Amino acid sequence: MPELPPPLPTATAEAPPLIVRGSRAGTVLASAAILLTVVLALWFTPRWKKELKGAAAGPNVLLEMLGRYVAGCQVLFKSTGAWNAETEAQLLESCREGVRTDADKLRLVMLRGWLDDRSPSPSETFPGLEHDVEVLRHLAGKQEIAEDTWKPFEKKYGWFARAAKALSHDKGHALRQQVKLDAMRTMLVFGIGIMGGFAAFIAGLVMLILLLVRWRASKRTGTAPPLRLTLEQEVPEVGGTLIEAFAIYMISLVVLPTLIHLAFPALNSYLTYALIAPIVLFAVWWPRLRGVPAQRWKQVMGLHSGAGVWREIGAGLTAWIACLPVVALGLWLTTLLIRLSGVEMPVHPIVNEFAAGGASRYLPLLLAVLWAPVTEELAFRGMLFPGLSTRLRWIPGAVLSCFIFAVIHPQGWFGVPMLMIIAGMLAFVRQWRGSVLGGMAAHALNNGLVTLFVLLAF
Repeated sequence: MPELPPPLPTATAEAPPLIVRGSRAGTVLASAAILLTVVLALWFTPRWKKELKGAAAGPNVLLEMLGRYVAGCQVLFKSTGAWNAETEAQLLESCREGVRTDADKLRLVMLRGWLDDRSPSPSETFPGLEHDVEVLRHLAGKQEIAEDTWKPFEKKYGWFARAAKALSHDKGHALRQQVKLDAMRTMLVFGIGIMGGFAAFIAGLVMLILLLVRWRASKRTGTAPPLRLTLEQEVPEVGGTLIEAFAIYMISLVVLPTLIHLAFPALNSYLTYALIAPIVLFAVWWPRLRGVPAQRWKQVMGLHSGAGVWREIGAGLTAWIACLPVVALGLWLTTLLIRLSGVEMPVHPIVNEFAAGGASRYLPLLLAVLWAPVTEELAFRGMLFPGLSTRLRWIPGAVLSCFIFAVIHPQGWFGVPMLMIIAGMLAFVRQWRGSVLGGMAAHALNNGLVTLFVLLAF
C-alpha cells in the first residue's frame, strides 16, 4: 500500500478570531431557497418523470453501445469458432435491458439483421414509426433513399441505421467495413474498460484492507491512526454564511439557466455555463462579503493547498482508488434495483452528446473534467458540507449534502445510491484533508474515465 500523504496540520489555533455572526433569518431563507431549487430541478428533469414509451423518445446511447459491442463480439467469436445461436441469444438478451421505446425495439430488429447478415424488413407494426419502417423496407429492396430522408433517419438511429444501409451493399463495400470497424472498436474499449476496472477494483480492495488493518493496529497499540479525520472548517459562526453561499450557487445552477433558456431559446446550451460562471464566483466570494476574514474564508471553504498541491491531489486519487470497492457495491445495488423494477439503467443525458459528430462531441469531456469537479467541489464540499456540519456534525452533514448532490443529478432515483457513495467519498476526502484540491482531483478522475470510455466507445 503506498504511503498516504499526511493530513493537513491543525491550524485552528492560529486562525484569526471571527467577526461574523450567522444570521438565523438568512440561514432559514437560504435553506428554503435550496429546497425550492431542488424541487424545481426534480420537476423539470425528464429522468425524474414518467419515461416515454412511444416513438417520441430521443436517442438511446446505452443501447447503441451495447449493440455495437454485440456486433464486435460476433466478429471476435466467429474468428475463434465460438459464435453460435446460443451465444447470439445471450448477447441479444443483454441488449434488451436497454430497450425502453418502440424505436428501441426497431433498433434491435436492425441489430438482428446485421448479426444474421440479412437486411431487416420488420413484419410487426410499430405505431408512430411507420415512416422509419418504410425506410428499412426500401433499404431491404435496395432502393435509393433520398438524402433528406436518410439524414434524419441516420441521426435518429445512428450505428443501427448505418448497419441496415450497409446490408443493402455487397460484403466488400466500404460502408460494411466501417460498420464492422466501429463495432470492433466499441468491443475493444469495453474489454479494456472491464479489465482496467477489475484491476483498479483489486488495487482498491487491497488498499482498503491494509488501511483497516493498520487502523485496528493503531487502536490496540494506542499509536496515531493512519488517517486522522478532522473537520477544521467546523466554525459555527460561519455555518449559516456557507449555506447562504450554497443557495446562491443552486439558484445559478437551476433557476438562472431556465430563465436564460426561456429568454433566449436559440442560445447554445454551452454558452449558459459562461453566463452563470460569474454567479458561481459570486457565491464563492459571498462569505468575504459577509465579513469573514480572508484567512478564515480560505480555511472553512478549503481554498488552500493543504500539505502541498501534489500531496493533496495524490491523497484524492488514493482515496478514489481505495473507495472503488464501495462504489462497485453501489453500482451492484443500482443494477439490482433496476432489474427488480424493470426500469432502464440511469445514464446522464450528457452522454447523448458523444453520439454527435465533429468537435462538439469533445465539449462534454471538458465540462465533466474541468467545470463539474471545480464548481461542484467548491459548492458541495466547500460550502454545503461544512455549512451543514456546523449544525448537524460531520456525519449527518455528509449524508444530507450527499443526498442533495445525488438528487439534483438527472439520472433519476435509481442513480441516487451510487451517486451518494461517490459524493460520500469526496466528502471523506474533504473531511480528511481540509482542502478541496483532493476532492477536485478525485472528481475529475472519476468523471474523466467515464466520459472518456463513452467517447472512445463511439
